[in-house]
Amino acid sequence: MMMQNNNEGYRRTGLGAMCSGLVMAGMLAVSGAAFAGGHDSGQGFLTDTRGNEVRSGFGLCWGVTWETATQPPACLDEPEPEPAPEPEPEPELERISVDSEALFGFDSDELTPGGRANLRNVIERINAMERVDSIRVNGHTDHIGSAAYNQELSERRAAAVRTFMVQQGVDDNLITSRGYGEDRPVKECPDNLSGSALIECLAPNRRVEIHVEGVR
Repeated sequence: MMMQNNNEGYRRTGLGAMCSGLVMAGMLAVSGAAFAGGHDSGQGFLTDTRGNEVRSGFGLCWGVTWETATQPPACLDEPEPEPAPEPEPEPELERISVDSEALFGFDSDELTPGGRANLRNVIERINAMERVDSIRVNGHTDHIGSAAYNQELSERRAAAVRTFMVQQGVDDNLITSRGYGEDRPVKECPDNLSGSALIECLAPNRRVEIHVEGVR
C-alpha cells in the first residue's frame, strides 16, 4: 500500500513539473516574440511588429539588454537639444527734434494748428515701432531773455507737447516732460550779432526734443 502511495505522489509531482515547464515555455515564447519585432535578438531593444523601436512617453527606447555595442543606431542617438530662445532685441534710442516755431507761436506755450499736425506725424512714427519703452519730451530755449523765464517757458512747452500726445492715445505712463531752458544749446552764434540776425541764428536752440526708447 505504501509503495502505491509513493508512486502516485511521483506521478502527480511529474505532471505538475511538466505543466509548470509548459507554462514557462509559453511565457518565454510570447516574450521572445514581443522583443523580436524587427531587430535581431542581439540588438538589445524592444521593437514593434514593423521593426520600429518602442519608446516611452519621454522618447526613450525600451531596453532588454545592457549590451550597448549591439543597440540600434536610432536608440544610441543623443536627443537633440532644445533650440535656444531668440534673444530679446536691444532697445534703441531715437531722438526727434522739432523747432519751437513749428509748434508754438512767439513767446507762447499753446500749440498752433500746424504744430498739432507736426506732432501727429511724430506720433505715427512712434506707433509704427514694434515696442516703446519710454518717451521723454524735453523743452529748450535760446538765451535771449532771463534764465528764469526761459526755464519756465521750456517747461510749459514740454508739458503742452506731452499733454497733446497723451490726448492722441500715447500711453500716459510711458511719457514724461522736462524743461531745460537755455542750458543745452546746440548752436553758438557770434557775439557781434543782434536783433533779428541773432534770433535767426539761435533758432536751432529753440526746440522740443522727443526721445523715444524702444524697438523698431
